[in-house]
Amino acid sequence: MEHPITELVSGEDLVEHMLWVAAGKPLPERLTKNPHLPYRGSAIESRVYAEDPLRNFLPSIGPLITYKEPELYATSEATVRIDTGVYEGGLISMHYDPMIAKLCTHALTRPEAISLMENALDQYVVQGLGNNITFLRSVYRNKNFRAGNYCTKFIAEEYPTGFHGVELTSDETNELITIATAIDEARNEYKFEANEKLQRTIDQEGISENKVVVVLGGTKGKPYEVKYSLDDAFTAEITPLDAHGKPHGKVK
Repeated sequence: MEHPITELVSGEDLVEHMLWVAAGKPLPERLTKNPHLPYRGSAIESRVYAEDPLRNFLPSIGPLITYKEPELYATSEATVRIDTGVYEGGLISMHYDPMIAKLCTHALTRPEAISLMENALDQYVVQGLGNNITFLRSVYRNKNFRAGNYCTKFIAEEYPTGFHGVELTSDETNELITIATAIDEARNEYKFEANEKLQRTIDQEGISENKVVVVLGGTKGKPYEVKYSLDDAFTAEITPLDAHGKPHGKVK
């Protein structure tokens, strides 16, 4: 078992005990007289690696151009912990283990620990090299994992053709498309304000309506037409398109 997990559920610092034993000192009596460590709650560890899950987990090397860790804290009911030795601007080379960090969460129940982990992974930003954060996020969404119904054949059974990215729900897809559209609109507004020569046609008497195409999944991904309005609130009408740019399916 990974020592951070034992430490989080038992409150015992195993590495500290190992160092004291190596120095010739005995273990505390609370450990030698008690055959079983008391435990509390549930803990989960994610090993964040510099590897590309979309390429059969091939190792990835290079600089950590952007490295932002999730919020770390420890309370009686919830803990988010990270064990790492990397830093923004540092280099992951071929000469050492490509592990970036051990990200751990602890809560009173396993579902709560999973929820904390999902939130922490969503906050974790690693840019500059391939990493397995998206794969880890996919694992925690898996119904068999969440139910505890898995074994050491989990990857082979749940990803028989390999990992192809997180499968989003329709609501998550719409949210992602809307966010991308809003970011594009904000960027265009910035360009307009920075350069007076860039003009925008806006009907001052009605709602300003704009139209863009958002492609999810890279240049060969799935296209969506987005008609959005800028009034008191940002609203978007999303229509799936086929390979020829024609409406395909229902308007969302």
